[in-house]
Formats: sequence, C-alpha cells, structure tokens
Amino acid sequence: MSCYFRLQSLSYEVAYLSSKAKSAERQKTIFHLIEKQNALSSSNYMSQVMEIPLLEKERETLTRLTAPFPNTAPLYNRLLFLQSGQNRIRFDGGRIHMDDADLRNFLEAVEGARYNMAEGKPFLLIKKFDLIKCTKENGEAVYSVQVELQ
Repeated sequence: MSCYFRLQSLSYEVAYLSSKAKSAERQKTIFHLIEKQNALSSSNYMSQVMEIPLLEKERETLTRLTAPFPNTAPLYNRLLFLQSGQNRIRFDGGRIHMDDADLRNFLEAVEGARYNMAEGKPFLLIKKFDLIKCTKENGEAVYSVQVELQ
C-alpha cells in the first residue's frame, strides 16, 4: 500500500512540475513579446500621446468667462493654471487635475491595445495610481491624479 501512495505522490509531483514548466514557458513568451514591443516602440510615444493638454472643456469655458470680466481673480488664476505647463501629464510623480474624458483618454493610452506593436506603443506598467475625486463649485467632478509608470 505504501508503494501505491508513493507512486500517487510522484504522479502529483510530476503534474505540478509540468504545470510550472508550462507557466514558465508562457511567462518567457510574454517577456519576449514585451521586449520586442519596447524595441519597436516609438521613442517619443510618451510626449506625443501621453502629454496631452488636460481639462480642455474647462479651459474653453474659463476663456469665454474671463474675456468680459478679466479682473475676476479666482477664474483668471484657474485659467492661468490650466494654460500653464503645470497641468500636463508628467512622469515625475507630480499631481495633476483631470476630468472624466481626460482620465479615460489617459488610461486608454496606457492600458489600451497592450500588445499592439503597430501603434508604436511601449509596454507600460502602472506602478502607482492615486486618484482623489474633487468636486468643483458647479458640481462637476475633477480628479486629482498622481501616476507612476514604468
């Protein structure tokens, strides 16, 4: 009887090792795909696709509102912030503001078509993602986002 249990134990061990070998082979294939994708990717993908101007709707609205009332300090200060380079996606860990559309576009640029080498997109991995929902006076949602990519 002990020989039977030993044989059964060895059978389970062989099945386990076979499963681990298949898993390692899949990981190796994925790793080579990622290496190939990064080698073929556009070197300026981040600046072309990711560094997009944010809160475009709000910027347009504030531009229209501040034109007749240039001395309205809070509106004018917010417009200056949106027009400056401060509210652009940066990859140095800085916090930025986005609306729903900006957030969707950013996540699609990072996560969309993950293995599509035709777009010239490198394989991006989100290492840190901190999202805080802020509500403006008009009830519209704006998100304060801090992202770290690899």
